[in-house]
Amino acid sequence: MRKSISFLIIFIAVFSSTLHADQANFEQLHIIYVDDDAIGANNGSSWENAYKYLQKALIRVEIAKISAEIRVAQGIYKPNQYEGQPLSDRNSTFYLTNDVTIKGGYAGVNQPDPNARDFTLYQTILSGDLNGDDAEVPDAQSLLDHRRRIDNSFHVCTAYSTEPTSVIDGLYITGGNADDETIINSGGGIFCPTYLEISNCTFKNNTCTDLGGAIYNSCCGMLTITNCKFLDNASISGGAIATLSSDPIIKNCLFQKNYCLGSGGAILNSTGNPLLLNCRFIENIADSGGGIYSFCHSDPTLLNCTFIGNYATYHGGGMTNKSNNNAHMIEGCIFKDNFASSYGGSLYNTHNSKPIIKNCLFDGNRTNKWGGGLHFYDCDAEAINCTLVNNTAADGGAIGCGFENEVLPSTVRIKNCILWNNSEIIYNDDNSEITISYSCIEGMNIGRAGQTDGIINQDPCFVNMGCWADVNDPNIVVDPADPNAVWIEGDYHLKSQAGRYDPNSRSWVMDDETSPCIDAGDPNSSIGDEPFPNGGVINMGAYGGTAEASKSYLDESL
Repeated sequence: MRKSISFLIIFIAVFSSTLHADQANFEQLHIIYVDDDAIGANNGSSWENAYKYLQKALIRVEIAKISAEIRVAQGIYKPNQYEGQPLSDRNSTFYLTNDVTIKGGYAGVNQPDPNARDFTLYQTILSGDLNGDDAEVPDAQSLLDHRRRIDNSFHVCTAYSTEPTSVIDGLYITGGNADDETIINSGGGIFCPTYLEISNCTFKNNTCTDLGGAIYNSCCGMLTITNCKFLDNASISGGAIATLSSDPIIKNCLFQKNYCLGSGGAILNSTGNPLLLNCRFIENIADSGGGIYSFCHSDPTLLNCTFIGNYATYHGGGMTNKSNNNAHMIEGCIFKDNFASSYGGSLYNTHNSKPIIKNCLFDGNRTNKWGGGLHFYDCDAEAINCTLVNNTAADGGAIGCGFENEVLPSTVRIKNCILWNNSEIIYNDDNSEITISYSCIEGMNIGRAGQTDGIINQDPCFVNMGCWADVNDPNIVVDPADPNAVWIEGDYHLKSQAGRYDPNSRSWVMDDETSPCIDAGDPNSSIGDEPFPNGGVINMGAYGGTAEASKSYLDESL
């Protein structure tokens, strides 16, 4: 850290000597333009006179101490592009400051409308590839050993002591490589120990040898990330993002094919309260917590997130919770086709965590040991209105409790749930207290789990069960190893003669049969947003209590 701060001080001192002549005019600017194709006065006053280098604009704003919006045209911008800085200096970084918004994705000076903005068509790339010699890699894992990146910037961007007024929007950040063990080897894309707002950005092929391949955030900072993509980033822990002692808000983001050697293929969180809304985690890889690893008094809240095809060498294919006495909510989420070698194919909960898992779907998750869908060890958990189907494990295809030869039993309450077409339903290895009520359990084979009221064993009448089918005839079920096998997605809404929601047509359709799981949940549970007509009792399954719950009786007026 000392090396980076010292460089900034020296650079500002050297650069300041060139500014006095036009400083008065510069201080009047509120919108500043940057375009590497501009050939005008190079003073940032318009697209024609735009700065050629983003770094120069940032330094000018820092010295002038003004609030500014910096608009950056399409092109590739590197932090070593300015006067007096050695091109090979790996400490080169874009310093983000207070009251400054950097907005990329503009068409720029050579386009009919230079103010046209499209993040995909007009990519504004901030690159740590100082020498321009980065080669393509086959996957994120290869980044950690790729020798062509040892001369890249340690951090593409750095945000020291920033406040919520520091914003970046519409940038493509790539090529950061925080691998110097003597300084800061976290946050290859952005090192941010404080506040920052990030929107509409893409982070790809950033790496580090500690925490957070794309972003590192800590020290009670507040990180807000909206509509961003994290692709093929790598680290030791937290393949894309690592947050420590901070409360990030992450909304509408995609995490795909990120990798770490340790914990948290996409996100690592410790001692904080992250909120994740409408995020997708696809094919991320880690030793533990393929998608997310949350531990040490953290209290994560996940709403309407999707985990598909994530992989953990050890436990928590989709997510691992080790939250130490903290309650946390996982609601409206989908866990599908995740895998863990040992425990918790989709979701692994331990260390006295207190997860509340509500309105979630667990479909086709796998593990070689216990708990294909859910795994609990030493925790107090609730699963409410969840659907667990097609999950497999050596023991406990739907739910597993225990951990090798250790005995720290859990308390697990399952209510208004559907457990159907899993391998062995529940495996209880440590005498955990498992209570199931008002749920549909296939075969009633629930091992040592306790039974209370309202358990049924009838076909829940899903619209369509997911299955492997012949690519030429989806009505023919085949083995997954068949060369013509293709996975047919399931639809786990409940059939109803009164009407059920069809997500494909976004309309209501009527069936020729009605699921026994409709109006069969706990009569003391609120029906929530269930549409009319309904019988005043919540439905079982993932859609019970929601606006997509199936209707319960015919109303000729509809």
